[in-house]
Amino acid sequence: MTATVMLPGFYRGAINLWVEDQLTEVYLRKAWNDDPSIMFFVGGGNVGVSAVLEEAELAGLGNVFASIDRDFGITNRPDWNNPARSKRFVSSVHEVENHLLDADALAGCSLNTAGRTAIEITARLTNHATNLAWWMAGRGVVSEVRRTIHQDFPKHPRYPTVVDQATAEAYLAAQPWFKSMEAFAPSLTAGNLNAKLVRHHATVEGWINTGDWLKEFPGKELFRHVRDWIYQNPPNAGSSALRDDDLGKAVGEWQVANNRVPQELAELLTALKARAGAP
Repeated sequence: MTATVMLPGFYRGAINLWVEDQLTEVYLRKAWNDDPSIMFFVGGGNVGVSAVLEEAELAGLGNVFASIDRDFGITNRPDWNNPARSKRFVSSVHEVENHLLDADALAGCSLNTAGRTAIEITARLTNHATNLAWWMAGRGVVSEVRRTIHQDFPKHPRYPTVVDQATAEAYLAAQPWFKSMEAFAPSLTAGNLNAKLVRHHATVEGWINTGDWLKEFPGKELFRHVRDWIYQNPPNAGSSALRDDDLGKAVGEWQVANNRVPQELAELLTALKARAGAP
C-alpha cells in the first residue's frame, strides 16, 4: 500500500473519483455542472488509476471510484448500479473525447472562433474517420491478439501450493492459458494475420457507414483533428493539452445549457451517488 490512503483526510469528497487525465476532469466538472459532492483525482492513465483504486479498496474505503476509458476493451456499464460489482467504471465509448465529438456542441460552444457549422464539423470528422480505416483495422488486430494472449493468464503460485517439482509441474499443467496458447500460437502466421486485418477493416467500414465510429474510434485522434480548426487564435496558445481542456470545458458548458449531456455521463453520475450514498 502506498502513502495515498494513509494520509488522514486525503479523500475528503462525498464521492472521490479517479480519472485518467486532466481533460477528463475538466470536462466532467462542466458536464456535471460543478457538482460539489465530487472530488476529482488524476491518476495518469488506466494503469495508474486502477492501482490507486485497488489500494483504496484494500483500505476499505467505500466512496472511492475510478472512471476508465474502454479503449479496445469491454465496458461494464450494465453493472454500474450494482453495489456488488467493481468500483471501476469502464466507459461504453472508446475514451472520454468521444463525448466531445458532438458537432452541435462544437459548433455552438463559445470557443468556435472559426465559425464552423455543425454540418461542416460532421463532414470533416467523417472524412478523417474514413481516412483512418486501415489504421483502426491494424489496431484492432493488435488488440485482438493482446486480449487472446492475456486472457486467463496464470497468476503466480502461492506457497505452500507449490513446494517441489511435482507440485510446480501440476500447478502449471492446471493452467488453461498454456493449453490455449498451444492452439493459438500457430495462427500467428502472416496469412492469418492478414485475414484478421481484412475482417477488422470490414468492421471499421461498418462503423463508418452506421455512424458508430463516433463511439468506436479513438476520440482523441478525431477531437484533435478538428480542435485547432474550430478553436483558432486562442488568447493564450499554451500547450496542446491546454487547448484540449479549453475546448472540452466549452463543449461541456454547451451540453449542460442545452440539455445535451451524454446519457452515459448522466448514468455515471447517478450510479456514483447511489453507490456512495451521496445526495
